[in-house]
Formats: sequence, C-alpha cells, structure tokens
Amino acid sequence: METPEWVILGRIVRAVDAAAPDLALTFAPPPQVNILEAGRGAFPDPNRPDGYISAAVPLYLLAVFAVQPFEETESLGDIEGEHHLVVVRHFPNAEEDLTVPVPDRPNEIPALLNFGSVGLFSPSKGVYTIAELQVHDGNHQATLICFESGFQQWSSMLVECPLVHEDAARQWAYHGAVSIDSRFWWFDLSWGILSGNVDGEFNLVFHPLPDGRVLQDAHGDNEQNALQYRCITVSQKLIRYVEIIEGDGDDEAAATVHMWTIGSGPVGGQWEETYAMDFQAIWNDDSYAETGLPRNVLPVVSLVSPEDPNLVYFTLGLRLFCVNVPQHRVVQHGHEVYWLADNNAQLEAVGRFVLAWDLPPEDEEEDAAPVPDAEAMVVVFLFLELLCFRKFPRSSKFVVYLCLVLAEFRFQERIIMHALDLSACRCPSM
Repeated sequence: METPEWVILGRIVRAVDAAAPDLALTFAPPPQVNILEAGRGAFPDPNRPDGYISAAVPLYLLAVFAVQPFEETESLGDIEGEHHLVVVRHFPNAEEDLTVPVPDRPNEIPALLNFGSVGLFSPSKGVYTIAELQVHDGNHQATLICFESGFQQWSSMLVECPLVHEDAARQWAYHGAVSIDSRFWWFDLSWGILSGNVDGEFNLVFHPLPDGRVLQDAHGDNEQNALQYRCITVSQKLIRYVEIIEGDGDDEAAATVHMWTIGSGPVGGQWEETYAMDFQAIWNDDSYAETGLPRNVLPVVSLVSPEDPNLVYFTLGLRLFCVNVPQHRVVQHGHEVYWLADNNAQLEAVGRFVLAWDLPPEDEEEDAAPVPDAEAMVVVFLFLELLCFRKFPRSSKFVVYLCLVLAEFRFQERIIMHALDLSACRCPSM
C-alpha cells in the first residue's frame, strides 16, 4: 500500500510482548488512527510500560518512555520517576536502527518537567534539536533546555519571560509544542503561545490567544474544556488555532467552529480569523447525515490536516470525521471506533492523545545529506582551534567554510557555523 502524505498518530505507545519487534507502526491514511507499538524492553519498567509521543516532525518522532500512566492524568501532568527520551526515525524503507536513545541529562541540567513542554525540530536527516521550555514561578524567567544531535550534549540557559508583563501570578500550563523551521511554539490552550528561535540569539515572544478567547486560568473545567474544544497546530507551515465556541445557554445549534492564523509577517504578528462556521450548517448538510452520527451533539476538536487548513478533524462517540469547514461538508468519516490505549480506556481523540504526522516525500529522504558524526565534529573543532592559535583574521571564517566543503565533510551549514561560533567564543582573536 502506498504511504500517505500524512497520518493520524495516537500519542500513547502500546506495549507488546517482548518477542515482538522492538517497534512497529502501520501507515493507514486518515481518518484511521495509527498506534506505535514497542516491546516491553523499551520501557524503564516492563511491568508498567507507559510511553507517550511528545512531538512529530517529518523525519522523526520524539517519545517519552516512563513509569507514569499518561492516559490517567487529570491534566498534562509533570513527569515523575525514571524516564527516557527516544528519537524514533522515519519508518518506511528504513535501513538502520529505528530508535536513537537520547543521552540522559547531566545533573547540572534541569530534569524533564512535563511531556507537554518539549518539542522537536529537524531540518534534514540525521540533524535534530530537542527543545524544552520551563517557565518559572512569577513568570519573570524561563529555562530553555536543548539537545543538539550534532554535538550529542544537553545545554540550558535562563531567558527573560514576557509573561511577567501579562500576569506574574498566573501559572503556565504545558499543553504542547510545535515547530516551524527552527522556531518553537510552546502553547497553553487557555492563555496563548510562547515562541523563540533556537538558531541564533534566543528571545521569547508571547502571543496571547485571539481577542476574547483567553480563559481566567487552566484549572478544572477550564482546562478540560480547553483540551476538548481547542487546538493549536501547524498547517501549511503556519500556526493555526481552532476552537469550538458554544452558543448561549443550552443551545448547541448555535455553536460555531472558528480558525485563526498567525500571519507569516514579523514575529509577534497578530491573529487573523481564517474562517467561522456554525454547526447547524454542518449538521444540515447531506454529507453529515451519511455518517450516521447524531445531530445537535457537539464533537470535540481532534486535529487539523497539515496539508489543508480547511480540513478539521472532530471526534464524536469514539469516531473520527473530517469536515471541510468553509464548505460545511463532511469529506471523511470512520465507520469503526478507535482505541487509543490497550487498557479499555475510552479516550477521546483530542490533541493530548492524537497528532498529525506529516511524512516526508520519499525522494527527500533518499537525497538527505549524510549525518555528521562525533569523530568528524572533533576534527572540525581541532581545525578551528589551530586557526585560533595562528591568529587568523575573522574573515578567515569564509575560508574555513570552503575548506570544510572541499574536504567533503558535507555538514549542515547550521552545524558548521555553530562550531565556528563556539571556537570564536573560546578564542576572541579569531
């Protein structure tokens, strides 16, 4: 079967018998849900096998294997006890190990706080960055924690947090993270988004939710409603915010679904409403009647197609269906119920339990540049140190770059320049 352009992925990793392959995953097209299966040996405690997919980019998945039952948490809870981060390679046509264990953080690096606080970015095969943001009490500072595959080490830095100017007493809720190129977007579905570019000088920018959509806090019913009726995601490389807004009183027919988009202009751009549609128009369409789903019952928001922002997926009665919202027409629906966990928990397919995985084109995977290994990085660094001792002028950076290319290291440009910057920091004369 031909691999689809993208798939719906359940976030909870399903444990299988140890005799089974370490990892297994089908690639059924939407609206079917695909579940990553892992042998019990992949978990810190084989008797309590719990795993969760925190992030997905075209070439990789980022999974957290721990001893905490993710699906039973009241909200996106903090991680406690032993846990491991694992980067899972893209599956189709894979000729190498599918999992890459991420080294544990050293004692001086803060431990992973929350499985909704960490994201993943990958510009090409073999190159990826893991970034976690931890907001401190008082909202005046945050800690950015990164792992660079090219250097195989963790780093952390304190940064100013703009939330202190919004509400110093409010607690940030870790509802997830997405990335567009090297900019990460950490979001709280009740409040807004914190974003920052991990390449270059890092500055946090706060993007509050559209006017009138900020909730008082992210506790109790507020958080539950936010997780069910709100979604922040990426579609066509733009940040999208979707919300079902209920009508006054008990009038479900007056409910509407809205989408806003952050424009592609300067960072900190304003939300622009993309579309709005009332559910009565969707329920009245012949395509909805064909699903057999009940009218006048609000679904929950699941996800948005990464290829077409007009296509929003909803869940009702453990069945997924897709609506072209501007046309108020159902374009896909599943006839069978899905199961996101193997413990008979009837979990709704909301953003905390499903995500869209945009798969890379096959030719892109084949043409990807080779991975810079640790030994080659040492050679690069020593070469730069030699230049430092000889006190080459700063303009020699261009010569260094050409030398590396001619020597066929074929590193990603961002990794080369990162090494140059590191060497320049250690040797100011360069």
